[in-house]
Amino acid sequence: MGAAPEPDETANKRRSYETQLSNNRTALAEAELALARVKALESDLAAAARQSLLDSVLIRLPFPLSPVSVWGATRDALGNFRAKASAFDSWYSDSSEADAEFRGVWWHVQNLLALAAAFLAGWFARKWILRRFGRDPAIEEPSYARAVVAAVADALARGVIPALIIVGLIAFLSRPGALHIVPVELAIQAFLGIILFLILIIAITRAVLAPELPQWRTMEIAPENAHKITRIIKLMAVVFAGDIFFRIVSREFVVSQELLSVALTIAVTLQASAMIALSRRTLWVSLITEDVADTEASENVSKGRFWPYVRGILAVGATVAVIAALIGYGVLARFLIDRIVITLVAIALLFLVRGILREVVGALIRSPLFRSRLRMQNESLRKLRFWVRGALDPVLVVIGALIVLPFWGVPKEELSRWSLAVLQGFKIGNVPISPFDIILAVAVFVGTMATTRFVQRRLLERVLPQTNLSVNVQHSLTASIGYIGAILAAALAIAVVGVDLTNIALVAGALSVGIGFGLQNVVNNFVSGVILMAERPIKVGDWVVVGGMEGFVKRINFRGTELETFQRASVIIPNAEILSTPLTNWTHKDRRGRIDIAIGVAYGSDTGRVRDILLEVAGANDQVLTDPQPFVLFMDFGASSLDFELRCFTGEVILRPRIASESRFEIDRRFREEGIEIPFPQRVIHKADES
Repeated sequence: MGAAPEPDETANKRRSYETQLSNNRTALAEAELALARVKALESDLAAAARQSLLDSVLIRLPFPLSPVSVWGATRDALGNFRAKASAFDSWYSDSSEADAEFRGVWWHVQNLLALAAAFLAGWFARKWILRRFGRDPAIEEPSYARAVVAAVADALARGVIPALIIVGLIAFLSRPGALHIVPVELAIQAFLGIILFLILIIAITRAVLAPELPQWRTMEIAPENAHKITRIIKLMAVVFAGDIFFRIVSREFVVSQELLSVALTIAVTLQASAMIALSRRTLWVSLITEDVADTEASENVSKGRFWPYVRGILAVGATVAVIAALIGYGVLARFLIDRIVITLVAIALLFLVRGILREVVGALIRSPLFRSRLRMQNESLRKLRFWVRGALDPVLVVIGALIVLPFWGVPKEELSRWSLAVLQGFKIGNVPISPFDIILAVAVFVGTMATTRFVQRRLLERVLPQTNLSVNVQHSLTASIGYIGAILAAALAIAVVGVDLTNIALVAGALSVGIGFGLQNVVNNFVSGVILMAERPIKVGDWVVVGGMEGFVKRINFRGTELETFQRASVIIPNAEILSTPLTNWTHKDRRGRIDIAIGVAYGSDTGRVRDILLEVAGANDQVLTDPQPFVLFMDFGASSLDFELRCFTGEVILRPRIASESRFEIDRRFREEGIEIPFPQRVIHKADES
């Protein structure tokens, strides 16, 4: 029998859906094609920008050391100087006539008054900032946070405020018609600009290094080295400022290739020499006395892993720049020097920001919000501070790369495309990997777990004590909430990442099949390890006794726990055995413990004196706590002695054997001095009558 014919309405809908699907596929294909063309165009633009940069820096200039180049550069420099002097003379005459005709005396008085007011305001602001936040020579050991605040205040007062005055003067002179002649206006503005540059560089250098006040220095550098570094940076700043002035002024004059080559070689050589001097290892020694030899000083250099690489790259880059300038590639040499300086400045600023942020994180975690309101323990606060500070470093590295890479010729569009690609993620096979989703998943997991811990603590401390439930039931309820919170946190994190839960189901099914083929023991230990890590009945560093084994927990793995005995032997105990065997943890909640010392004295001894001696011995030991106080128990009338027991407490339970041994030595000495006898066990032997 044939199938029933399809109704016309259904057929029309089916054809409509097929047509719409075909149109959508066509539009999607066109969009993908357009996107591919855009990506290809972006790649072509980036390649063109890189090629343009290479063409601009790989210009070959005349050999700077040849007599022809030196003579041509000298002749050109003298000619430009005469032209500049003539322009200044013409400018002075024209500006004097213009001032006399249009402005008058009152205009000059107003300008002088405004300039004086700006200087006075800057002077008072500088004094107030230094007095309120600056360095106090009377303070011998300021905290790092106080030193950083003082460095920022010093840079602000000595650098930014004078710089603002210079900026205002530049803006005033840049008004239309202020200076009449463009070359003169450009030269004056360039001169004020390099003064502004020198003020900022010198102020920031002195703020960071504090050569006159070593205790306020934010870097661990010997005082004499701080002075040397300051002088080298000042020299670099002066040379760099002169090079900037030459660049700006040369735009209005014809500069020969010889003059450009010689000027670049001189500037690059001076700057590179200063950089090589800065890269010396002995210059960054943390502490050097005047009578220490160089061989000894070289052993005291900073042992950080990052700064030696920076110094090495600095020396290599400066050397390459000098070689490039000497063989005629002065533009390339200047490019390298400029970018190295910009990179160093960016690194220094990022490290300053890093120090400030680390102190802010420490201050926030020490605040009452975390200690009182959230009731976080010291260990949790320490871990939180560690992880938050650790997360700052990669963030600052990414920010630094985004700031520095455009100066080295990487187009901003290329950086934007790379950043977008990283945030959107990539695929490995059919599995999408997105760093942003991973970070978000970690944040969701941590936030959910923190909320769970907060709810547990609130229930255990405030809600459940008000009920009639027993303590065991209360702890069971809070533990159940912890398990539920952990499962929920894991599920939410997996959902945020976008992992297909069917894959997890397949893995779980495969595991269940594997259990039936002899993996029960492995899975048992694995699950036991998960429980150990979740409940934390033991943790790394605890002193535990498991069965016949006693020692310190070194590592908790999913299959077994590594225990280090007092004989320094490593024992691997299966996790399932730890959960199924009675476990003694001497340092589970805290490190306090009780010490019991049994002692017997002869019948007839003064029991009150015995008690006093035992308490005195306990009180004389520095490792014995006074709260709870030591006490003595009269345990029994023994067969041959009066049995006592001294019980005292220590804050470091690991020292129990040592404290007990020291106390026994002291008890024996005191008993000998007081004449108190410790009796031998007495045995009576009866001999049977042979008759």
